[in-house]
Amino acid sequence: MSATAVDESMIEGLPVFAGMDQADVERLLKFATLERCPAGTLLFSEGELPTSLHLLVSGRVEISASCSGREWGVMLMNPGDIFMPAAVLFEEPYNTSARTLGPCRLLLLDAAEIRAEAKHNPDLAMRLGRAMAGQFRMAVRQLADLKSRTAAQRLAAFLLRIADDSDVAMPELPMRKRNLAARIGMTPETLSRTFQILADNGLLVRGKQIIVKDRARIERFCGPGPYRPDTEDLLQVKAF
Repeated sequence: MSATAVDESMIEGLPVFAGMDQADVERLLKFATLERCPAGTLLFSEGELPTSLHLLVSGRVEISASCSGREWGVMLMNPGDIFMPAAVLFEEPYNTSARTLGPCRLLLLDAAEIRAEAKHNPDLAMRLGRAMAGQFRMAVRQLADLKSRTAAQRLAAFLLRIADDSDVAMPELPMRKRNLAARIGMTPETLSRTFQILADNGLLVRGKQIIVKDRARIERFCGPGPYRPDTEDLLQVKAF
């Protein structure tokens, strides 16, 4: 990892700073660094106490939890996302780990300074609260998926969301297939067989490419979504 000092041009586009008072932004950036991390970098582990608040500037990061000697994907973090703000605000150990899926840039804000600032800055506290609310609702979405859909349906719905979020005709998987299996809640061996089920229902995975051949058919296969897709714009929730 390499770290550099931060200027305001580096944080343009990060939702947490949008519309924030200029003096507040400048004060927070005094305690910030920008880190560039290669793929596979472990950012923090379960049980660690946070020393920084992580904001993803570019790239993608997988949040995972371990159980019975295996890692299971919990969330996929995208540019603009804040990692586990509740742990930072309340000085609690992380209950998840975070690892980069590709080259990433991350803004790191000193955890103690964030806690001190949030105590007397209601605007910052509300912004972090919004991030926590978004992650909570994301977790509820995943729980609803687990309860109402089969593994094959969950995989199809997840890949459709990735495709819909992309601006190219044939987007690529954002993670390795073993990470994808862990995110959906299946073994890598089951994942390979499930790809064929999806192919029979209108969605192909060819190498890393996601190809939606028959949109209507794969949507019927997924079944009705267990949550409304249009209720969380202000929380900037992505169902990954």
